[in-house]
Amino acid sequence: MKLGAVACQNDAMAIGARRAFDEVQDAEARREWLKVPFIGCDGVSRSGQEWVRRGLLRATVVTPAIMGQGVEIMINAIRAGNQPAEITTSRVVSLPSLEALKGSTFAQSAR
Repeated sequence: MKLGAVACQNDAMAIGARRAFDEVQDAEARREWLKVPFIGCDGVSRSGQEWVRRGLLRATVVTPAIMGQGVEIMINAIRAGNQPAEITTSRVVSLPSLEALKGSTFAQSAR
């Protein structure tokens, strides 16, 4: 079985998984595990984005801080006297960009 990626719910979990594989005692096995792309989600500039820039994570999904958006929705609903929309979305961005990932070995191994 060939593992295509280690995909985690957030960047901290992804870096933790990578660190766990970094501690594998067998050097050859460790090298093979560390070839697998580790990806996370959050994309905080000082952690996830920095880990991508340093090559520790292959990619992250940059999610915006949504507290401000939530407060704005609440204020508008109170002022208008109505219920806000049941679903609100926010824009997320891949780091590196999806275009940059398309030709990478990561994208080819995920097929």
